[in-house]
Amino acid sequence: SAGRVRSTIKHVATVRNKFKDNEKGNTAKDSCTPLPVPPDYDHGLFIGANLSYGIGGEPVEPPSPLGDYRGVSSLMHKLVAGSRGKVLVFGGSMTEGGGCSQPAARGGKVLLERACAWPARLCQWLRAAFPTAEVTVQNMAQHGISTYVLFAQLGLLLESHGDADLIIIDTLTNDAWAWAPEERRSSNRISLVYEAFIRSVRDILPSVEIFVLLAGCGSCGQQWSAQSKIARHYDLPTLDFYSMKGMPRFWGGVHPPWQVHSVIADTIAGVWAQSWETNCSKGPLGPLPLGKSYWPATDLAGLTTCKEPLSVYVAGNSSTARPQIAGGDFRLYEDRAGKPGWIALQSGSCMTFNLTFGKEPRFAVTYLRSYQNISDLQVKLRKATYMLRGHWPKGDARKVSLYSTKWFKSHGRDISKSTHRWGRIDKYSDFGFMKGVKPNSEVALDVCLYPVQDQTGQKVKVIQVLSC
Repeated sequence: SAGRVRSTIKHVATVRNKFKDNEKGNTAKDSCTPLPVPPDYDHGLFIGANLSYGIGGEPVEPPSPLGDYRGVSSLMHKLVAGSRGKVLVFGGSMTEGGGCSQPAARGGKVLLERACAWPARLCQWLRAAFPTAEVTVQNMAQHGISTYVLFAQLGLLLESHGDADLIIIDTLTNDAWAWAPEERRSSNRISLVYEAFIRSVRDILPSVEIFVLLAGCGSCGQQWSAQSKIARHYDLPTLDFYSMKGMPRFWGGVHPPWQVHSVIADTIAGVWAQSWETNCSKGPLGPLPLGKSYWPATDLAGLTTCKEPLSVYVAGNSSTARPQIAGGDFRLYEDRAGKPGWIALQSGSCMTFNLTFGKEPRFAVTYLRSYQNISDLQVKLRKATYMLRGHWPKGDARKVSLYSTKWFKSHGRDISKSTHRWGRIDKYSDFGFMKGVKPNSEVALDVCLYPVQDQTGQKVKVIQVLSC
């Protein structure tokens, strides 16, 4: 409709004005050469962002930049000097580009999925703004991945990215679906995991800046509150699309159209350009210290991850170890394009993972959960067995498929048994299962398909097994 049609020129200009309002009293903005501001830059294969978007709905009010953007300018200093700069992006299928399709400019091919998503568009602006620099924006988003699953594999994800300058976190959409209804009633659990993820990122990469993007998903209110309060606590640079006026009609669903990806990228580019004008004369500041945690350190310590995993089995990484097929029809393949896993369809199918443990034995299994035609996984360690439920609990109306991570550990505090704040959270560790496992030992873990009664179609899918 005519009321909705709006150019990114006006959209980004409004955001820039809001950024200036947030930085009143700072005179440094006039001392540096301004960067190109969307839509006035070479869009490459992307359709120019100054086109009108005929999506329908009411006009939208662009989000205001929140938090302290001074650390973002450190990346800009490297790029303006012609050096290498790397940005990592974490998120789910929306960030990955699910459902995104756009005809390419200049007679090129249709841009699909990752090539169409907002991280690729942001990379185009960075390369246009800093033509002498070597810019990498690596879209590490994965379908069905929540913050909790990312946290479980964080050490593995970051081990080859010690040179990253900035990490963008865009996990709100999947966090809204990753928790059972009884768990979603309290945002405490979600914010605890979100904070643990942020602090672990900075622990592994002390010099990296963290940028928060809060997506405009329509049913994310409680999860938005959980993430935004952590971002505010640390004063992290943030763009909050969830809170903007007219968001539901603008966003258009879990997987928004290419126009939304274009606006996301150009809005980020606009506030980064203004951040450069405001802060560049101060020199590279580096990320601000995180300081005191929001949640008590003892609660954060109750969450588990492997910063330096000793055993690594990742379906999508051929350089990692491979399990032994002990029976049935387990095999590694993609049931959906770009989504590999060890998949079995027959009862009695089993795999064996040889795990190596350190001084505090623990391991994690990441697997698929869904609402139909999904079976359970039975894991066996020595004489102990444990059931990982594939189907959502009875009464859970979620019509989505997501990856879930289950941790097992033999030490520390188990917050899953605490009721004062967290309730009983099955996602966390189970101590009894690993009773008798000694530090610095090696143990075989069996993972088997366990059929569900009265169900047509049996299937399990294992994505990853880590130990440390």
